[in-house]
Amino acid sequence: MIIYEVNLTVVQTRSEEFVAWLNDHIGEMLQFPGFRSAKLCHVKVGPEVKTNSQSYTVHYLIQDQAALDSYLETHAARMRSEGIKLFGGDFSASRRVLSQLLFLPD
Repeated sequence: MIIYEVNLTVVQTRSEEFVAWLNDHIGEMLQFPGFRSAKLCHVKVGPEVKTNSQSYTVHYLIQDQAALDSYLETHAARMRSEGIKLFGGDFSASRRVLSQLLFLPD
């Protein structure tokens, strides 16, 4: 399994609007082949936590690297442009790709 991590920071004044949009955006992402599930987390502690902004991390669990590559080549530019169009300079995003080594269920 592949974890596609998206780290997001948005100005405090737009955080509620941003999270509402992000919930819908995540639902759209889960329609792509190979995207199995997603977790949205509010970042509570870390270097990105500032008093005038809110930070979030999304982990998408993806079937394999081929599914991620297909998304990146075919859909990523369009999906990313939606956030830029709506929130412009009021948010920032960075991404990482992780390979899951171990999963211990509850």
